[in-house]
Amino acid sequence: DFAAALAGLLTPGGAAVYNIGSPEGLGGMTGILRLFRTAFSSVFAMNGHISDYANLYHLLLAFKGDVEDPTAANWSYWDAQNITTGYYSPLMHQQLFHLPALVL
Repeated sequence: DFAAALAGLLTPGGAAVYNIGSPEGLGGMTGILRLFRTAFSSVFAMNGHISDYANLYHLLLAFKGDVEDPTAANWSYWDAQNITTGYYSPLMHQQLFHLPALVL
């Protein structure tokens, strides 16, 4: 299947970002998550929160090998970079990984 073939292309420690889009029309994201979790060690779904896109938008982060929790970012490093963003902020980071029930 697709997820297994994708995982086969990666070396240990490799990562893939998959654009799920808006899966609610596909019966929810549960099946997509299940498919990727059979092929990858660590899988995380993430809300896109694109300010100029009216529909729900999701990304899937899949890792070959164990990874730390992506919600536990290094905010000291972030602050030191002085990055100015248009709509992202560290205050919303953890919430990006909490999906609405509509898509599950």
